[in-house]
Amino acid sequence: MDIGKCIYCKNDMINTESFVVFATKEKAHYQCMKKDDELKQKITQKIEKDINNLVGKWMFQLRNIA
Repeated sequence: MDIGKCIYCKNDMINTESFVVFATKEKAHYQCMKKDDELKQKITQKIEKDINNLVGKWMFQLRNIA
């Protein structure tokens, strides 16, 4: 039975595939959702690392000014 299109890959899905339904009632293949979540986690980790590096540099500079 056709259940609609995946919000990530836009391919049609059938009810025998592994899928998720979000609170918005949108549907996605489980693997597509997992892949997107892993990408978001990688990006978030990189941003957090970059922020921490910048804060460390600023703190070092502030200590040298004072």
